Amino acid sequence: MEVEFRSKELEDLYEGKKPKSKAFKSNKKLVKNYVKTVKKIQGAQDLNTLKQIRSLNLENLTNHPQGFSSVRIDDKYRLIIDLVKDDEDDVKLIGIEEISNHYS
Repeated sequence: MEVEFRSKELEDLYEGKKPKSKAFKSNKKLVKNYVKTVKKIQGAQDLNTLKQIRSLNLENLTNHPQGFSSVRIDDKYRLIIDLVKDDEDDVKLIGIEEISNHYS
C-alpha cells in the first residue's frame, strides 16, 4: 500500500535521518520498530492483507474525532494512521499521522 507521511519528522525518521525530538533520540528501538511497521504497511496489497498481519493489530480508534485507526509498533507505542479511501470505497493510501504512547 502507498503511504503518505503527514509530518516531516516521521518521514525523516523513516528515511534514517537523525531525529530532532528527544523522545526519538533516546529510543532507538522505537525508531527501528517504527520503520519495520511502516514497511509492513507498504508491503500489504490491500486493507484485508493489512488486517491479516496479526502483529500490527489494526483497529479503528473510537474516540478519535477524525476517525483514524492505529497499528501496533510495540507493546507501548501505536502508530496512528488515516485510511484514505478512493471513489470505490477501497483504501489505496495510508496517511502516517503520529506515534502515540498507548498507555499515557
